[in-house]
Amino acid sequence: MADDLFAPLYADVVIWAAYLLIAATVCLTIFSALRSMKKRGVKAMRRGGIPTTSIAYGVGGLLIVSLLATFLLGSSEPIEVGGETYADGLWLRVADMLILTTLVMITVAVLAAICGIMGLSRRIGRPRREERRAEA
Repeated sequence: MADDLFAPLYADVVIWAAYLLIAATVCLTIFSALRSMKKRGVKAMRRGGIPTTSIAYGVGGLLIVSLLATFLLGSSEPIEVGGETYADGLWLRVADMLILTTLVMITVAVLAAICGIMGLSRRIGRPRREERRAEA
């Protein structure tokens, strides 16, 4: 069965084109993030009462921390898939990192949506009714 398989004529070209596109995407993402941070500055900008700068830095920081933490916590134990054993520890950790980071970010997004629906973000930092009455 394996003798029937053959490599397509331009397989190497397609693989290198994919590597080039991935590298270009990573470079463009880093460039855009740095440009946005420089343009925005470190001051806390608010649009419509929403601290956009704080949210942007928080999401970026959470992404970097979760990528690093999930890579360090990822498993490098060999796994068997479809009769083949995969034992390259680096790529096993990278796969775990991507899966776990995705789960962390989805969980945080769901919790943020729940807080927004419940109005918790508007209640934090607002004086309580008793304190407002005492001030008046």
